[in-house]
Amino acid sequence: MNIQQLKQNFKTKLNKMTDKELQSFDEWYIELQDHLIDKFNDLKRPRLQRALDYVYMYFIATDKREYDERYDNCILHDAVIFSQLKYKKQLES
Repeated sequence: MNIQQLKQNFKTKLNKMTDKELQSFDEWYIELQDHLIDKFNDLKRPRLQRALDYVYMYFIATDKREYDERYDNCILHDAVIFSQLKYKKQLES
């Protein structure tokens, strides 16, 4: 799935979520976020925030509600790449 599809799926799914579903997801994600910050320990802001935003967007867009380090490292890898691309574009402008 390319980034445009991911963003579109994210917007669609987010708009369909009830307040209760979103609150439940956010509570779960906040707990996961501490672990993700440790995994992204070499990233500095704003790249760290962009990587975290990518994971959040990915999990909502794909209806993913659990994290398994054994299988989800590819998501973290994509998040780092996403944060680098966005950061480079920002520096160039």
